[in-house]
Amino acid sequence: QPSVQVSKRKDGFMSDGYTDCDGLINDYYNNKLVPLPGCDAGQTLEAKLNKSLSDIRKNVGDACRDELHWLNVPRAMSLCGSKG
Repeated sequence: QPSVQVSKRKDGFMSDGYTDCDGLINDYYNNKLVPLPGCDAGQTLEAKLNKSLSDIRKNVGDACRDELHWLNVPRAMSLCGSKG
């Protein structure tokens, strides 16, 4: 089970990330989303949402990893880039 601190950090990352995603979706529906070069508005929305959700996943994963003891084997494997 994650600690209370990790859960609070996760909740903060999730709340901020979903707020950003909601803003992007609103900009798309209100035609305020500036397309990325070579993309239409739908492709831009998809790319920005994927980036935002990926950032949430990375930040929550980092928060969990920071909480683990330095001798934790999966943590060590993760830090050195092991694939399994």
